[in-house]
Amino acid sequence: MDGEHMDARIVARLVNKVVWVWLWSIVVGVNSGVTYAYVSYRTEGWGSLGLVLTVLVAAGACLVAGSWFFLATYLNRCLLPLFLSHEDGGPEQAAEPNEAALHFRKRNARLLVSALAYAACALIIRILMGGLDLLLGLQRSIG
Repeated sequence: MDGEHMDARIVARLVNKVVWVWLWSIVVGVNSGVTYAYVSYRTEGWGSLGLVLTVLVAAGACLVAGSWFFLATYLNRCLLPLFLSHEDGGPEQAAEPNEAALHFRKRNARLLVSALAYAACALIIRILMGGLDLLLGLQRSIG
């Protein structure tokens, strides 16, 4: 019976690690796409009207940088200790939720949520930039 309980704990720890990495990789993928949307963006020389686009690009770039900061912090505080720790146990590896494990999970979940929120705000700004770019192009072709 003890062997089965030990196997269940090992499986629970492994699943826990896989879930943390899986969630992080999803947010990294989203953030990579948003970053590419900003890096690949080129203005068309809109003159003084393009100043609004410049402000939006700067705001979006700051949000993307903030998102990468949260992801790097998550990597440093959660994933690296989870895989490189030589200790058996610790709050990050607890199969049954205890106070330390719940605090660890909440703290790291907040990092991922913050990274995703920053990336989502940057994406919204990028969509607004596309709409403004379209309007400026229409104004240019009409006038």
